[in-house]
Amino acid sequence: MKQELRVLIIEDLPTDAELCEREIRKAIPQSVFRRVETQKDYLANLESFRPDIILSDYRLPNFDGMTALKLALERVPETPFLIITGSMNEETAVACMKAGAWDYIIKEHIKRLGAAVTAALERKQTRQEYQRAEEGRRNSEMLFRKLFEDHAAVKLIIDPNNGNIVDANAAAANFYGRSREHLKQMNIQDINTLPSERIKEEMEKARTEKRIHFEFRHRRADGSIRDVEVFSSKIEVGGKDFLHSIIHDITDRRQAEKALRESEGKYRSIFENAQEGIYRSTPEGRFVLANQAMARILGYESPEELISSMSDIGRQIYVDPEERIRTMKLLEKQPTVHSREVQFYKKDGSVVWVSRNMHTVCDDNGKLLFYEGIVTDITERKASVERLHRALGATVRAIATTVELRDPYTAGHQRRVADLARSIATGMRLDPDRIEGLRLAAIVHDLGKVSIPAEILSKPSKLSEIELALIKGHPQTGCEILKEVESSWPLAEIVCQHHERMDGSGYPRGLKGDEILMEARIMAVADVVESMASHRPYRPALGVDAALDELEKYKGVHYDADVVDACLTLFREKGYTLRA
Repeated sequence: MKQELRVLIIEDLPTDAELCEREIRKAIPQSVFRRVETQKDYLANLESFRPDIILSDYRLPNFDGMTALKLALERVPETPFLIITGSMNEETAVACMKAGAWDYIIKEHIKRLGAAVTAALERKQTRQEYQRAEEGRRNSEMLFRKLFEDHAAVKLIIDPNNGNIVDANAAAANFYGRSREHLKQMNIQDINTLPSERIKEEMEKARTEKRIHFEFRHRRADGSIRDVEVFSSKIEVGGKDFLHSIIHDITDRRQAEKALRESEGKYRSIFENAQEGIYRSTPEGRFVLANQAMARILGYESPEELISSMSDIGRQIYVDPEERIRTMKLLEKQPTVHSREVQFYKKDGSVVWVSRNMHTVCDDNGKLLFYEGIVTDITERKASVERLHRALGATVRAIATTVELRDPYTAGHQRRVADLARSIATGMRLDPDRIEGLRLAAIVHDLGKVSIPAEILSKPSKLSEIELALIKGHPQTGCEILKEVESSWPLAEIVCQHHERMDGSGYPRGLKGDEILMEARIMAVADVVESMASHRPYRPALGVDAALDELEKYKGVHYDADVVDACLTLFREKGYTLRA
């Protein structure tokens, strides 16, 4: 059962307190409240009630919000404290935030309270997780140093007070074309192309944790400028704050985005000049209007020839006649169907791939008169995508081979999970393209374990907290590695989410329900079945039956109910077995 949220409200007006309670319950139904008016009751409830969050009116007859804030900072500094007031000028609001308030809400905007409380609690959780991570880092400084120095990602340690580069790893030296010692004698202003004042502002945002993600342009030793994505987090070393920055080169991605924008511009120009096929057809399946481009796409000399040749569009030009029927049924429920990719027969019998947008034309009484559509020949694009998919498949296989060379167990596990995940998705009738993306992601879903020492992966005994934290970090590490791989599938996100659970108890982000991609939900089920059914360094195989019992036990809790049903059907009715 989920723990209730304890909310302490410092408010002299019961009606105002009730307003607060109502707004919070909209966001967090499982909430309990306690209202106090005096300092004495407030201090007593800090001890007895132990609130998860404190809301205080700015002014009260016998007490005030700033005094309550000061007392909270002294006694429960990690508890979010929100100021609520009837009115507040900008100077007062700034003073509250500087004094330590987490947020402030003006009563006339009370509907913002639920979101503000949720944000404060998330921030508190982030702080707590960060503090635990920092404590672990301090207790394992040597391990952190090794991970920093040997990590494949470009990393810098920066002093936020002056911008000096305190440390750089080997990947940074390679990326910037300078030795590590040279980099440690430089200032971030020597690399970042922003004006110095802007750099200081951005470092301050990172230092105060107001922002962790940035996009900059960095200068390398050869004078070239690269677009980079930077993730900066504050770390403490010897009681002093530094910025730990992870830098990803996104130049190729930016160029690809620019090329895509240019391509879209050309596409719009072509559309405006009627270079795409445009048609109007009857519900019975006859063309009543078509332009020259439509005739050309289908291999006819003129629109007139095309129109006169067609008496049943579904049978004559659709490779799959049922596709037209399916589209017509969709248009009964929605006015437009966008970018539906289908195959058409040309006049000579050859096949062309088209992307088709359709909408209905009705009379004033809503009676269907025509279908209108725009058709784009995407045959070459489909071929290019297929080539890209083949290249991506080769890349994924190469990555999987690299993992296998380091840890044959992980690779065997990944292949079996990929096969099971694909079979489950097929049983669920997922789109074949999504199934292929799921299969590729599953082949490398444990890629992030390359950053974990082999002795931890093969440890036969119980893992320590630090070792377990490293293991739990592998989905995020895999995501960071895969995010630069160009793909039409969300491979990095699928890998990142495969240990998330439907009730939010998973990791690394604690996602739940529909926040989790369907592909990741399928992989989670396949992963637990293969893991339990197979041998582990710390235990013998538990068997498929035990794994299926686990799925039934936590169906709808940890695991998606539909995915579990599909998996159970696969094993118990269709005789599926895990490959050796």
